[in-house]
Parts: sequence; C-alpha cells; structure tokens
Amino acid sequence: MLPVVVGVDGSTTALYAVRWAAGEAARRQVPLRLVYAQTPPDDPCGHTTSAHEPPGDRAWG
Repeated sequence: MLPVVVGVDGSTTALYAVRWAAGEAARRQVPLRLVYAQTPPDDPCGHTTSAHEPPGDRAWG
C-alpha cells in the first residue's frame, strides 16, 4: 500500500498536518512519510535563486 505523505516545515500548520497524517496512516495501516524541503543556499558566486523564476530564464549580468 502507498504511504501517507505530508510536508513538514516546522510551522504550526505543518504540525497539525503531521498529526492528521499520522492518524490517517494509522487508520489505513500504512507507513507515514514526512517530507522536508528547504531553499537551496545562495550560489557561491553571489547569485541567488528565485522560486518564481526558472533558472534557465534568468538573465545573468
């Protein structure tokens, strides 16, 4: 069976989601998978990434 997957970022809202997902996984008797994602660190050359701008479309200058 597929696991219940929930994103976690440390916020209060995410903790409520984890509690719900844990209950759902227990009810279904399936694994619970917690996923954490973070923003990549700044580029060593000083460039920063933007979540709203695909890297290939950025003008470097």
